[in-house]
Amino acid sequence: MSLVGGVMILSYEVKSGDSEFDLNISGDLLYPIGAMAFLGTAAFFDRLGLLQGVPIPVGLSVKFLGAVTGLVLYSTFKGKAPFKQFKSSGKGSLVLAGITNSISLALLYSALSISDVVDVMPFWGISPLFGVILSYIFLKDMEKITKLVIIGAVLVMTGAILIRSFM
Repeated sequence: MSLVGGVMILSYEVKSGDSEFDLNISGDLLYPIGAMAFLGTAAFFDRLGLLQGVPIPVGLSVKFLGAVTGLVLYSTFKGKAPFKQFKSSGKGSLVLAGITNSISLALLYSALSISDVVDVMPFWGISPLFGVILSYIFLKDMEKITKLVIIGAVLVMTGAILIRSFM
């Protein structure tokens, strides 16, 4: 609950930009909570595939192909060409995000190939901390690091440590 609570506080604080916390949380939290749920579910299937002998590069290729397929289906559903918007000035940052995400998935697959899901995924849960730290360093003018963000980050870290301690 500490991990989920911390992520909820971080999500609320980033969305609202307000240092006052009220319990009237909008439906926008469904996105990060859904992402956590699907990430955990995906990790189960990742581990299952690796246990069945799928090599890491093949597993990653299938995962990336699934992501592209999802992008095309989503864009088609929304009525937008998936790569037309890529002409923006932020594409360099997105390429770096893609590279770092690919590295993180390769490391995740490597970890899942030698460890159980319950050992690996709590560490994946501390990833918001890196986002908070990097935002504080590089996005000071665009994002505020408030007391609630710090409390949320501490709760995320505490939750990940507690989960790992009892597994």
